[in-house]
Amino acid sequence: MRSCKTLSLVLVVLALVVAFPAAGRCVVLNEYGDLFDAVLSNLVDNYAWELDEQGRPIVGNWDRDEMYDSTLFAPDILYRLAADPDFGDETVRAQMRTLARQTVNYEMGLLTRYLLGDDSVKLEAFAGAPCLIDALRASGDWIYNLILAGAMLMVRDIVSQEPNFLGEYMGYVCAYGLVGYYALSFADVEKHLTGQMAEEIGLQILNLAVQRHWVEEDGRFWPIYNLYEDGWMLMGLAYAYGATGNEEYKNMADLVMDEIDTNLWDAQNPGGGYWEYGPYMYKPELGRWKKLSTHERIARGMLHWFEVTGDPAYLDQARKMLDYTRDNLCVEDCYQPGRIMCYHHWTEVTGLPHVVSDESDPRYDPYYPHPFCTGCNFNLLIDIYLLNKFVQESGNYPRRIGACGTVVSVAAGQGSAAGASAAGAAVLALPALCAAVLKRRYRGRPGGGRRSQP
Repeated sequence: MRSCKTLSLVLVVLALVVAFPAAGRCVVLNEYGDLFDAVLSNLVDNYAWELDEQGRPIVGNWDRDEMYDSTLFAPDILYRLAADPDFGDETVRAQMRTLARQTVNYEMGLLTRYLLGDDSVKLEAFAGAPCLIDALRASGDWIYNLILAGAMLMVRDIVSQEPNFLGEYMGYVCAYGLVGYYALSFADVEKHLTGQMAEEIGLQILNLAVQRHWVEEDGRFWPIYNLYEDGWMLMGLAYAYGATGNEEYKNMADLVMDEIDTNLWDAQNPGGGYWEYGPYMYKPELGRWKKLSTHERIARGMLHWFEVTGDPAYLDQARKMLDYTRDNLCVEDCYQPGRIMCYHHWTEVTGLPHVVSDESDPRYDPYYPHPFCTGCNFNLLIDIYLLNKFVQESGNYPRRIGACGTVVSVAAGQGSAAGASAAGAAVLALPALCAAVLKRRYRGRPGGGRRSQP
């Protein structure tokens, strides 16, 4: 009986803490607005949803989602638009809200299937899970809080013991940057009960990255498999700086940008763009390559550095990457004539991956069957939206990132009341239970559940 009362108290407290999401603010898309509108309308009109083998839509599962990241990125921008009174009319905003909820519900279904023993959805479930942060921000539903807290506990242990758990394609640095960033994002949204725990996990993960992969003499993290790994780490370092004010995070981020600007920015081409560290990984004879995900992820890092410093130079850095993307990677959709989509990459020999269809042609790109990913396009929309938001609300920055206050402790003398202490214990115990279940499922998979390179 006592445990039931404790659980009820926890759920009530969580509901009170997060049940009132902030009202949306108007954001006018003065910069890159035409590209934003063109890509968004194409995604909504033509890529919701993937069809199953019988030709029926899989509601919530975006079509052409090559890396499972539409589930990750789509709810972020869709919830923002749904809450923005300047975006369309109420019918349009309701459509955005519905699409976001359907995507989140699809992710919840994947997590449920994985917990019940379906290993086939493990990678997809893991990839999309951070979208629950957006659902928590938008709805205040306590269930997202509990699931995210449990996931944070589980991933902290996995990264500590198996730092390349995302697989070689994603890389060590990517794993640390991604997990650190999303843990701090969760702390920034939740703020109170489990937020402090998430903040501590995020900082711990990022500090492990520094200990294991920061090369002081080179001023960079290494090894890097794909340059967008630096983008994830720049995002994580920005939020770590925003949470702590520790200048070492900023110094590392500035050194990373100096290194890639000096060694990888294509200064010979008027269009610019970042080269990857090596030749095209799927067919090296196509030469060097430039990726959409690299430019949008590093742009996102620069946007978050503005968020925590207020320095407009970071906005200019983001614009440089968005300019390259708009001018070189965003063209007519090869599947939807007259519509716009932004393509996965560009190589020296072939250009965009959909140009050569003949497999016997030496210029044929192995990415021809899937030349773009809807997830990357949603992420680009987030970049454009945040750039305009930060410009229009520049007086609100810098701002502090992360939790406020501390998690209630059950230690003697540290709780203000017995009921509050019991609630605090349950807040930590419930996610821990969820984490234990997830961890058992993860470790029960042959090979530890590591991702194989596509």
